[in-house]
Amino acid sequence: MPIRCSQAAGRQARGSDGQGIPARRDGCRHDPIGEPVAVALNGVGPHPLRAKKAEAALVGQALEAEAITAAAAAASEECEPFTDAIASEWYRRKMTGVYVSRALSQLAGEER
Repeated sequence: MPIRCSQAAGRQARGSDGQGIPARRDGCRHDPIGEPVAVALNGVGPHPLRAKKAEAALVGQALEAEAITAAAAAASEECEPFTDAIASEWYRRKMTGVYVSRALSQLAGEER
């Protein structure tokens, strides 16, 4: 069940500070994810980046709370946030996990 980039889902998952996780999933949340998964982060580093540890946390797992929590934590750890006039490093790191969790929960058909 592939997760694909979708502009509409990206608008829904984007926060007010511009961070976004565009994604869409076809299939049931109880099906294990067998294909490679891409999780991209923006606004939490010097350039957009792939959250490869978060992607690895999802492969072979059903899109349920435990896998979502693991992927969100991994994304928070591997991002490279900075502090500026808009948000601190701590806030960007915290919100990365929140946004990844929300986006994946939306893909699974749940609200968080």
